[in-house]
Amino acid sequence: MVAIPLLTDTKQAVPESIVEAAVDQSGSFSLALSTDYDWLLLLTDSKATLPENKITAYVTMTASQVDSMVSIPVSHASITNNNLDLGDLNNSPGTQEAQSSNNMSSMAPSFDLPLSSLLAMAKFDDGYKAVINSYLNYNGSRFESSVQFDWDGGSLPAALANTEANPANYSYDGYRLYFTPPANTLNYNNICKVTDALQVIPPTPVDMVNQYAGTAQPPALLSTITPTAPFNSSTNMTDQGGTYCFDNAGEIGISIEARGVVSAGVPVGYLLKGNPPAGWWRMKYQGQQIGIFDFETASPVDTYGNPLVFLPAPKIVTDAAGSNITSIEVRWFAYDSASGTYTLVNPADVNTLVVDSHMELSSRAATATDLIRPASGSGLITSATTFDRAWTVNGTDPYTFLDKITVGYRMGYVGYAVSWEPNR
Repeated sequence: MVAIPLLTDTKQAVPESIVEAAVDQSGSFSLALSTDYDWLLLLTDSKATLPENKITAYVTMTASQVDSMVSIPVSHASITNNNLDLGDLNNSPGTQEAQSSNNMSSMAPSFDLPLSSLLAMAKFDDGYKAVINSYLNYNGSRFESSVQFDWDGGSLPAALANTEANPANYSYDGYRLYFTPPANTLNYNNICKVTDALQVIPPTPVDMVNQYAGTAQPPALLSTITPTAPFNSSTNMTDQGGTYCFDNAGEIGISIEARGVVSAGVPVGYLLKGNPPAGWWRMKYQGQQIGIFDFETASPVDTYGNPLVFLPAPKIVTDAAGSNITSIEVRWFAYDSASGTYTLVNPADVNTLVVDSHMELSSRAATATDLIRPASGSGLITSATTFDRAWTVNGTDPYTFLDKITVGYRMGYVGYAVSWEPNR
């Protein structure tokens, strides 16, 4: 049994401080966990020699027949009742989860959060399963990875003037991957000069698309990356000097950023199509494997393309003339598979899951941007009333004409965003 601590502000793992406990002959275990963190619990195979064989199951708190909590909010432990009894753990077929026999209602007194929040968190927190990548790749130094999922809002920003966006009109575009290897693992200068080979290898073929290739949905196909023809820095890299380079030919979609981040599905506009495939992604440098990753657990849409996470619905409020933006309001919705409709999400119920919620306004012609975060400093953004410039929805000034709006958030190593802009 392994417990991975998560920082409460960034929800990033602290692999240096994992807590381990043996499962005794009766099948019982006990863990003493610090309330300074939230925690992800794993059943592991201590005899496994390969990282992909280490994890047996995620230990989760059962909320309903379909929902379970992955990230245990120990930082919200009750002062008067801080013992959490999961009961028996039952393997749930197809979920890689060992779910508690005790339900959320019986476990709720162990936390200082209302039951409504615990149930909402259990519904939406599967993205936290991506924490295993930090754990599996830790070898004295951190090797971080993250994934960004993008949706097209289905209209230009001007269509949101005094009208709330409708999530039913959104189209899921795809995802990008980001990797931050430990310092001195890679020679970025040699990679950019194509003297060293860096590969990002998918478990099965994935399609790379260009989300800016017109308004057709799905986005236009650029290429297909396979386990035998992976992302590979040994061809087509455009060296921008030093440690920054990217694939300018649109064939492999890999970039090396100046801060030492390896991106797959980038330059901007390139995305990997669909949900991440099941199986292990691998990173190799000069032919040697240096990392292994599972992104399928963070998949944001179901088989029909309906979102499994909550998404924003902004409304741009203008002055009486209908031109100058006075504020932007944001409500949040989730798809209800039972009714086939979108239902309102109370931000207070899910704010504990969320980091870095933001709204970005930009005028592409003038490269002007305005990045806005919640006034409270945390949780989901619900409004914006103060801007860096006098934005308009139908003006002629390229510096203030709102050409694009993006609203998004992160949960640990996973980001979600919806954009309204031209050519999508």
